[in-house]
Amino acid sequence: MDQHEIDCAYCAGKGTDPHGQLWRGATCYVCHGKKTVMVPLPHVSCRFCHGSGSYKTFSCQVCRGAGVMAPVSEPARPCPACAGHGSEKSSGLACLECRGRGEITTTTREEEKV
Repeated sequence: MDQHEIDCAYCAGKGTDPHGQLWRGATCYVCHGKKTVMVPLPHVSCRFCHGSGSYKTFSCQVCRGAGVMAPVSEPARPCPACAGHGSEKSSGLACLECRGRGEITTTTREEEKV
């Protein structure tokens, strides 16, 4: 899979921790201060964090702070558990069915067992 370099979504390409968790000016732990991250081509915006790379004051657990991820292999459909949003309504955490991606492949679990 090809890789592409983009600005780090978590720190907005600044290279420092956007939330100042450790101390003001601490290095971003997603890009390690490089201001960019390598992502797969093609890629889609993360549905769980809406491309921001963060969840509250932490890096997004789904895209690992990049804000984008590889698309679900085709054919895919919206996740029925989260209606394609990527998050559980009750907890706000990543959907367990689609792992926060908002989509699942159209193959059923019965087909995977065969």
